[in-house]
Amino acid sequence: GYSPIGTENFASLAGEKKPNDLVEKIRFGPTIDADTDDAYYKTKESRIHFAPNEWGNQPQVFRDTITSYYAAMESLSLVLLEIIAVGLHMNPSYFTSCMDKHTSILSCNYYPPSTGRTDRLRIAEHTDVSMITIVSQSTGSVGGGLEICDHEGNWSAVPYIPGALVVNIGDCLCDWSGGRLMSTRHRVSFPPHPTESSSVSSQCSERTSVAYFVSPNYDALMCTNHNDGTSGSSMSYSKWRQKRIQKAMKALK
Repeated sequence: GYSPIGTENFASLAGEKKPNDLVEKIRFGPTIDADTDDAYYKTKESRIHFAPNEWGNQPQVFRDTITSYYAAMESLSLVLLEIIAVGLHMNPSYFTSCMDKHTSILSCNYYPPSTGRTDRLRIAEHTDVSMITIVSQSTGSVGGGLEICDHEGNWSAVPYIPGALVVNIGDCLCDWSGGRLMSTRHRVSFPPHPTESSSVSSQCSERTSVAYFVSPNYDALMCTNHNDGTSGSSMSYSKWRQKRIQKAMKALK
């Protein structure tokens, strides 16, 4: 569904208290037949992870475009998960076998322009809850935009490359891989403050991005595999996600 500007707070995912995000969003999930008899979509957990897509008064071309892009990301995510599994010396279908009734979300994000100086971030630093997130971003403004943090705490801008997609590792895959793959800490910034001698305008242009948050079946069994090859604890993705969010909320208190 739709989320107006200033109504969400991604910093909470990191257990931090910061101003609400300066972004407008509309999200879409898998299309589920309302008349389905599949028991998978009739459970209490299903009601948490699946909700009817709200199209409102958008023209049909908008719905067609979103549906087509969602399907393309759905296919791409399976390829990427196979590559990741092979890289972890697992069966290529280790992750994709848990994706036939996935809970992935497509988020269309609009960052409005801003004038003058600001010390705020458009979206505060955080890590995603997903397995991976596939991002298509616009050129944006001069400076600012999507930034990622390395293991030493240094932030770097993610450049816009025509035709390229950005792939971030999320907390789900980090835990599922036993920490062999680390979550990508990232944020969305404004351009740096202009100075009298700077050629950068004080006008911060609008920015758009489309993010596909890849998440498995809600009943997928996540068994953590440690670096030494031993298996750790296991739980369903739905239970893991619940605990992940509860942990962040607890840190806020």
